[in-house]
Amino acid sequence: MKKLFTACIVLAFVLVLLPGLYWALMPMLAPPQGIHNADWSSADLILDRCAFCVVNPKKLDVPEDEVYFKWVFSEIKARGLIVIVPWSLVLGITIWLTRKKRTANNELESTVA
Repeated sequence: MKKLFTACIVLAFVLVLLPGLYWALMPMLAPPQGIHNADWSSADLILDRCAFCVVNPKKLDVPEDEVYFKWVFSEIKARGLIVIVPWSLVLGITIWLTRKKRTANNELESTVA
């Protein structure tokens, strides 16, 4: 039973957390770049190249030359929270339910014996 539980945790880690963290790190791994209009700002480039932005770069309160770097770090933190918080909640609930079931089984065995 314990080996099965450990295998499920490892499987959940591989199937959910690793692709999720890869998605969270995409702003740094594949930055928005390419040929664009000369009159575009950094925020315009980010909004044009990124299909899904959690943090709106136009709402960052930084100088124009620092928008890209501030956006990358803000986007990574926001995406990381989107991945880590639900995964942690599911993991915590799974561990809690498993311990609750194990305690109920131990109590049943002690009353039978």
